[in-house]
Amino acid sequence: MPGYISRSTISSIPVTAAEVQTLTYFTDPNVFGPAFPEMRTAMKESVEAFKKEGYVNLPSLPGDLGLSAQFIGTVTPGQAILCGTSSFRLDKLDTYLSPVGADHYFKRGLRVSYSAHDAKRFADTLLEETLACYQPPNVSYRNHKQYVAAAFAVKANRERADETYLSLVTQIAKFWGTLLGVRGYSRGESFVARNVGLRSVWEQGRWSVKIIFMDHDSVVIPNSDNGAFYAHGDIHNMRLDERYIWERSHAQRFAESQIGRLNKIYRVNEALDTKGQELARVTLKRAYKKTQQAVVTKPELQRLFTKGVRDKLFDWDMIVDGYLRINGNKSAAAIWKDKMKKVLVDKGYQHDTLDVYLNVIEKNRPFLERHSYLFEAETNSAAGGR
Repeated sequence: MPGYISRSTISSIPVTAAEVQTLTYFTDPNVFGPAFPEMRTAMKESVEAFKKEGYVNLPSLPGDLGLSAQFIGTVTPGQAILCGTSSFRLDKLDTYLSPVGADHYFKRGLRVSYSAHDAKRFADTLLEETLACYQPPNVSYRNHKQYVAAAFAVKANRERADETYLSLVTQIAKFWGTLLGVRGYSRGESFVARNVGLRSVWEQGRWSVKIIFMDHDSVVIPNSDNGAFYAHGDIHNMRLDERYIWERSHAQRFAESQIGRLNKIYRVNEALDTKGQELARVTLKRAYKKTQQAVVTKPELQRLFTKGVRDKLFDWDMIVDGYLRINGNKSAAAIWKDKMKKVLVDKGYQHDTLDVYLNVIEKNRPFLERHSYLFEAETNSAAGGR
């Protein structure tokens, strides 16, 4: 059964049989116990890591209590146990298949010496999971870089790597497109490489590789009664998801993203990378549109969302698509804005909603333009921009 820890209190603390307030537990060394200094050091590192990853809205509070509040405000200490999520995490695979992989695993991780035989077995184990069907190279192990390169040079492995890479790109795009379709996001938590892994599975009579998303504590799927999309905050959180999936505007960020890691893991060349980008766009749009249609047409999904959400699901798309199509044409913009304001008011929106939405669009224009194909209506007349 899934376990759950109260967000306001933590039960079964080793030092006492009583329930203790979360802030007290994380701030009072007499309550937490002997490992308090180590815990506080880890907590500080965690908060700094979240700030570096884009969690810029942490409360600015001084002192020990302030650090605890920052930590709890970002990482609510309550998590369901997810079954069937054991997998090789992308950040570890990326490191372990790199030239320093064996040293990192044996010397830095296990703090033991290792032989060429140990390192070869380690590499073969990783590659077998990464490719699902793997043919070890017929070469001696001299170093990690040489051996892994030789493995990918085997024709069967190279073909398998290309096939698997494109499959994983499709899986990622399908997952994110589905989440975006209902205006959902995870603030990057479901997509950051440390929370995503690869796993070989037996499916439909053959071995294949699946990407496993392992941490969904921060997933939010808006479902308000009035159905309005709160774009001001939600688009920022969607951008965080994109950042950890495949954003290419910053070289280092891309290298640490899911697709960036997979590029390195599977030794992807430029042609395959380009093919993957094209496939991602097609898959993302298909999943996005399919999800939205399912929400408004399938009874089993309609029951999960309020009438307000279902009635207003396409409004944000209509506005983004229309505004981007105008592309600065002032005369067309004035006519379009008058039309859109009337449409929104008639649907129960506040009178200033369009202005708020347009402000959000301008602030997030690069992100929305990168994904403008998602917002295109099935017919031009529905877009409002022509």
